[in-house]
Amino acid sequence: MVQPSFQQYGKDVFCCIVNINENLVRFTNFHPIHNSEGFFYNVLLQKIPFHDEKNLLSNCNIHQSYVYECQIQN
Repeated sequence: MVQPSFQQYGKDVFCCIVNINENLVRFTNFHPIHNSEGFFYNVLLQKIPFHDEKNLLSNCNIHQSYVYECQIQN
């Protein structure tokens, strides 16, 4: 097993260890008609506290869709 270099890791605002060498996430302003999944993904990012992307979709979301999740949350 390879031991990670501690220079690769840092702490985020929640004091969780993160890889500081990862690429930054870029957000795009999606139009809800042309790209509804991308648009509602951005809506969920603003509404739901999450630590992992799979935490955005609840277990009762049978479609596993960001659009459907926004309907469940309201």
